[in-house]
Amino acid sequence: CAFVSGAAGAALAVLPLAALFALLVALRRRALRLRFRPRFLSLRNFETMVAVADTMIDADGREAVHPIEVAVTVDHLLDRVDSPMRKELKLVLVLTEWALPLMVLRPFPFSVLGSNDRRRAVEKVINAKGAFRDIARSLKIMSCVGYYGDQRGIAQVGFVHFGLRERSQGVDQGPLTHPDPFDRAGSP
Repeated sequence: CAFVSGAAGAALAVLPLAALFALLVALRRRALRLRFRPRFLSLRNFETMVAVADTMIDADGREAVHPIEVAVTVDHLLDRVDSPMRKELKLVLVLTEWALPLMVLRPFPFSVLGSNDRRRAVEKVINAKGAFRDIARSLKIMSCVGYYGDQRGIAQVGFVHFGLRERSQGVDQGPLTHPDPFDRAGSP
């Protein structure tokens, strides 16, 4: 059996490597889908949201809610909400994944950048004007909703719901009722 040389040999060597790479990508995507089960976000959007949460919520390692849990909360919330903004938020995540790294001269997706590069990209967007500033606001809102939508995030900042506060005990918390000023049935 003789070895094939030249371009044909190179092609034969690349084929198994390409097949192996495709298999690894497919297995990784399947593992992500099975582990996190995103309802609204695509897998790439979900990975981007994890990276955004990791970048935007900075508690010096004392985060009460892990960035993955933040992304899951955002995904589930967007799945439940019926709003035309959902598509725009997906677009924000796509722009974050592919356009933000270019602002810091990194030709890689946002979700694979190191934390320092991600932070630099987000800071550039925060200080930008126009549409990029809207992207920064959207990222902040999604991160905060995902983080403070969890009871652990709320408790970390010391927030106590009104019904659980000492001064609320014994206070009538029922809705106020007022007579209807336009009630025509009661007038002569």
